[in-house]
Order: sequence, then structure tokens, then C-alpha cells
Amino acid sequence: MSTAPSPYRSMISPRSRRLRTIGLLLLAAIAGLTLYGYFSLMPSLRTARASYERSRDRARQSSRLSTLPPASNVGASVNVGASASGAGASARPLERARKALLVKVIFLYAYWSVCGLLIVAALFVAWLDLREVSQNYLHERRALWNEAAVRMQREKDGRDG
Repeated sequence: MSTAPSPYRSMISPRSRRLRTIGLLLLAAIAGLTLYGYFSLMPSLRTARASYERSRDRARQSSRLSTLPPASNVGASVNVGASASGAGASARPLERARKALLVKVIFLYAYWSVCGLLIVAALFVAWLDLREVSQNYLHERRALWNEAAVRMQREKDGRDG
């Protein structure tokens, strides 16, 4: 005894299978990038920010100390050149830390933008697959209705003839 094939046997076409594979690969890439970004890149941004804040605090402290007259040498002359070079030396690490933080922030914006584009691509692939399945469903439904109409016509002709 042979079973009749399902009327919806070709609902998932090879194109739909291909789109689903692409969608699955996109979702896997999104998951991997999200986990890497959350557990690796975001903590590095936090450490860069902390380094910048430490450098900024050191620069503020050194600028405060260089503007105050020394307590032990009230009558002595102040060495202006030493305080100016001290402030410049503390500004260099601050500038370096600020630029490093800025580069990391720009990189993170680009990284999460790529993740966002991959999400949009996955949504687009899902929409294409939905459209493909809907078209296949419509074709199958039309074929069933046509088959039913032909069968009814044959039965009507058989009774009349």
C-alpha cells in the first residue's frame, strides 16, 4: 500500500533551504560577534577609560602642585622652567591616553555598526525566505483548487455522459 505524497511536499524549495542556511550562518556570526564584543571589547574600553581618568587625575594633581609655592622654601626663588616642563611632561601621557580612548571608541562604534548591519541582513534574508514560502504556498493552493475543479468537471461529465 503506497501513501499519497503530501500536497505541500514542495513548500520548502531549494532556494528557501539556501536562504535558511544563509540566515543561520548570519545568526551564528551575530551571536559570535556579540559575545566577543561583550566579553572582550567592552572590558578593554573600560580599562582604557580608567587609564585616561588616572592620567587626567595625575595631570590635575601635578598642575595643582606646580602652581603652589613650596612650603619649605618660602623665601627661595621659584624655578619657573621646572614647573612648566613638569606640566608638559604630565600632559603627554594624558594626551596619549585620550587618543587611545578615542580610537577604541571609534573602533567600537564601527564594530557594533557591522553587527547591526549583519542583523539587518539576517532580517532581509528572513523576509526573502518568507516571501519564497508564501509564493510556494500560493502555487500549491492554486494547484489543489485546479485539481479539485478538474476532478469535479470529470465527475460531472461522467454523470451526464
